[in-house]
Amino acid sequence: MDDAAALAEAAGSRFSSLELIGRGSFGDVYKAFDKELNKEVAIKVIDLEESLLP
Repeated sequence: MDDAAALAEAAGSRFSSLELIGRGSFGDVYKAFDKELNKEVAIKVIDLEESLLP
C-alpha cells in the first residue's frame, strides 16, 4: 500500500481527494477535502523514524 492509500484508509470517510503536494525531511504534506469543514485542507504526515533521530 502506498503512502496516499494508507493515509486515506487512516483518515476514514472524512477526507477525500488526497494528493501529495510536498515532501520534506520530516514527512509529507497532502492536499485533501475535509467533508465536515467543507473546504480544502493540508494534512502533514510525520515520518516517525526521521523525527526520532538525534
